[in-house]
Amino acid sequence: MVRKASPENTVTTISVPETNSRTWIVIALCVLAIYLVLSIATALTERPGTDEGYFANPAYNLLTTGSMSTTVLETFGTPFKGMDRHTYWIMPLHPFTLAGWYKLFGFGVFTTRAYSIFWGLIALISWFVIVRSLFSRISLGLIVVALLSCDYIFIVCAASGRMDMMSAALGFAGLAVYLMLRERALMWAVFVSQSLIVMSGLTHPMGILPFFGLLFVSLYLDRKRLGIKHVGVALAPYVIGGLAWGSYIAQDRAAFFSQFSGNATMGSDDNVGGRFVGLLSPLTGLKLELTHRYLSNFGVGGRGGGATRIKILFLVLYVAGVLGSLLIREIRSLRNYRLLVGVTVIYFIGLTFIDSQKAYYYLVHIVPFYLTMCALFISWCWARPGLTGKLVVLAFAGIALVEIAGLGYRIKKDNYRTAFQPAVNFLQANAGSQSTIAANSGTAFGLGFPANVLHDPLLGLNTGKKFDYIVIDPEFANTISTSQGRDPQSYEHAMRLLTNDYTQLYDHDSYTIYMRRR
Repeated sequence: MVRKASPENTVTTISVPETNSRTWIVIALCVLAIYLVLSIATALTERPGTDEGYFANPAYNLLTTGSMSTTVLETFGTPFKGMDRHTYWIMPLHPFTLAGWYKLFGFGVFTTRAYSIFWGLIALISWFVIVRSLFSRISLGLIVVALLSCDYIFIVCAASGRMDMMSAALGFAGLAVYLMLRERALMWAVFVSQSLIVMSGLTHPMGILPFFGLLFVSLYLDRKRLGIKHVGVALAPYVIGGLAWGSYIAQDRAAFFSQFSGNATMGSDDNVGGRFVGLLSPLTGLKLELTHRYLSNFGVGGRGGGATRIKILFLVLYVAGVLGSLLIREIRSLRNYRLLVGVTVIYFIGLTFIDSQKAYYYLVHIVPFYLTMCALFISWCWARPGLTGKLVVLAFAGIALVEIAGLGYRIKKDNYRTAFQPAVNFLQANAGSQSTIAANSGTAFGLGFPANVLHDPLLGLNTGKKFDYIVIDPEFANTISTSQGRDPQSYEHAMRLLTNDYTQLYDHDSYTIYMRRR
């Protein structure tokens, strides 16, 4: 318990009878089984993505050559200098530890995704500890974990080879450790929690969210107990982490500034304004947050249509849970609830103004906060006399089932075997090992990063290279399509090249393969 119970800090109306420990263990194991089934099945059936290829490549190179280089991407004419020797454009901890994971379990698409699934387990355990520490209810902690275990965003991120789940889980673990240890060992609570926050930041820049979150939690709960010695202990992990990262940066400072600044300032296929539009124009940042991060990514006004619009229900669940808990006086009166709201606001502000690309996968940092508020509201509704509260809970359960159905739909499509694998088989049967192939980094990843496969989004416009084969997958096709507005020269080059210089050999289920005319 974070604080001793007091009249204004106790909400008897949301209490539900606790049961014996064996029952809780059985429930927890069932919840974790749901998470593992959904995440593993998703990981086995999704085609390799562009970012997965980008981020697995330096880990693969570190394992096979001893150099944490990025060789899958054509960098000529770009700000990403020296990537064939060092990887500075992303934070170092994910590829460094992923190489060790490969050493233990072997290299592959599923192995990479299994690393994220592992961190998803850490995130679930952390959130159980956080909720149990804040509200002293095992049942409430299990509700949060259950909601996360079938949450669409959480599962998709856990089944991805990106580093977002690792960064988020380390941040959550930092908060959990602090809340768990602070009363009996404050010094250790500070040191271990700050160490985890440093690791989160060395995994992804979004680790700044738990940094400010933990700072808020520490001052909110223990500002009278914290002293200079605690500050010194808190700084130690940052010094150690900074020295370790700095020693790697020192190997090629020019390449670091080129790559890191290039990645920090570039836009995306959907947003050419760069990552810091929100800082330069807060209103623009807020507008993009609401319209892109939430509405567009949940099927409203985005590229998707039809069945994808069902995702708006997932957003409804978050909004209803947050508003429901905010509107209930008994819940609002919990001081620890106000602490939860404060950290949530910090995360929301950070996502709104720090990054303007508004990708859905950053939501994994904040979704657990929404679902914790949702769990509080569910618990309150279930404890209400009469049928209305029970019906509200059933509605939430219905949305959770829809989320599972949505994940099941993705799993049933099995894009890995129905789309990606046939294209790979065709390519391997028709293109020799000496043939040069332009393909998405995800395709190169799925092929095992052979030396003859390169991701050149400009298809030789800067280099003059003439590839023997070009593989267009959905992400590569989207890059070409969106370049029509943001980079007409590259668009016209790609269209002219594919029309005049190449023959279409293969077209099946979102993959098209072209061969250069002799």
